[in-house]
Amino acid sequence: MKKTFIILLTLLTACQFGDKKNNSNNLSCDNYKQKILTTLALIDSIRSNDKLIKNEIDPRDSLNDAIYKILQELVPNDKYADCNFNTPYSLGYVISSDKKLCLISWNTTQGGTMTDYTTVAIYKADSGVKIKTLHYEDDENSKEYFDTLLTVTKSNGDKVYIAYGHGKESSWMPVKILQAFQIKNDLEFDSIPIFPDGESGLGLEYDITKFSETDSIANIIFIDGGRQLKIPDLNDSNVFVGKYYTLTFDGDKYIRR
Repeated sequence: MKKTFIILLTLLTACQFGDKKNNSNNLSCDNYKQKILTTLALIDSIRSNDKLIKNEIDPRDSLNDAIYKILQELVPNDKYADCNFNTPYSLGYVISSDKKLCLISWNTTQGGTMTDYTTVAIYKADSGVKIKTLHYEDDENSKEYFDTLLTVTKSNGDKVYIAYGHGKESSWMPVKILQAFQIKNDLEFDSIPIFPDGESGLGLEYDITKFSETDSIANIIFIDGGRQLKIPDLNDSNVFVGKYYTLTFDGDKYIRR
């Protein structure tokens, strides 16, 4: 059984990704999107097969790596800027208005009972277009799925990209997330003190176990292209109280009004 599956997986991978050297330059955005979605479907099908997951070699490692390799093909000639792979609930693909930052998110399905998102960034630095998986200072993979990307310009002309998405601290604790990015010599997102208390990001962690029948998860509201943010106010039980507070961009950082 194990040997048969590995053979089938090898054949499928070979057929799907083919000869990168000969084929990649001729592929359309739709071709790339189909390759990624086909891989995601295979990853999802493996998740439901406990016998395969319990093997010493998890085939999802190779398949998630394969998605990264497909995305690498979008770097030459700025191909990523011409495509839109966004597929609700499967593949997040958001790109900034100036085409200098693109974030691609998906569920690796390798988090057990947890949702294990990963995000790859394609960005245009001074030295050229680069690609990398997002890691935080503790080398932990980003666990967010981004579906919105806005841009604010500071008084000195520097652009800050504001990404919005979601994640999970646990099965019962969904999180709404804002994350700031800047592109200089490299992509920066751990040291941009743009939010209150000098933070580079802002998270709203909900506790569903404390919800009543009428409680819900509220989204952050963007006004004026992200220069003003309406943030859901949570109580000590991490439940939305039905009110929002406002963060306004003053040309350097967001301040609470």
